[in-house]
Amino acid sequence: MRAFENSNLRWNPFGEATFSDRRELALLRVAPPPSGTHLQIIGEAGHGKTSSLLALLEHIDGARYIYVPDPTRVDTPLLGLWRVVARLLADRRGPLLIDEAQRLPRWVRAWLSTRPDTLVLATHDDLGAHWRRPLATVALTTVEPAFVVEVIGARLRWARRRHGPTPQPSPALLQTLQERHGACVRAIEADLYFCYQNHDGVRDVEV
Repeated sequence: MRAFENSNLRWNPFGEATFSDRRELALLRVAPPPSGTHLQIIGEAGHGKTSSLLALLEHIDGARYIYVPDPTRVDTPLLGLWRVVARLLADRRGPLLIDEAQRLPRWVRAWLSTRPDTLVLATHDDLGAHWRRPLATVALTTVEPAFVVEVIGARLRWARRRHGPTPQPSPALLQTLQERHGACVRAIEADLYFCYQNHDGVRDVEV
């Protein structure tokens, strides 16, 4: 689109990214745990759980990322969940990063809780009550404005067409979005998508 060319962008910086791009865009927000630690990252939808796992994937040697599909959705039948369970049972060694861990059957979570290797869970629910080992917890309930600025900067670099300036969200816009959405980074990005979709040039993006 001509507007994106005028803004020195290849596409909308806040559009949908591929899984590979999301790995590159993910910023370290949760410190890598010591070897052998079990850690759960708790947060509501859009608060950065998946991005945190993808960032950790680059900092934990030998780690594997596993996404647990929603068994209640028509396009991901129960068979998909059991394929994940079979993979988990086969992966008996090495660090695992499990996304949407609350979807796993309780007996699978109980089995995972006995693993000696590093385990990081992204979950909507606190899974500590039935965990058989100490389970460290990081709750993504707030987000620092500086981190939001870093996320936006990574997105703009990803979409930049050539060397040179790109349109930046104004401080007033950033404040408005954080007051509106709190710690939901996904919602902030969604609003920025529409702001940038209707923007032309490299001047600041305003409220």
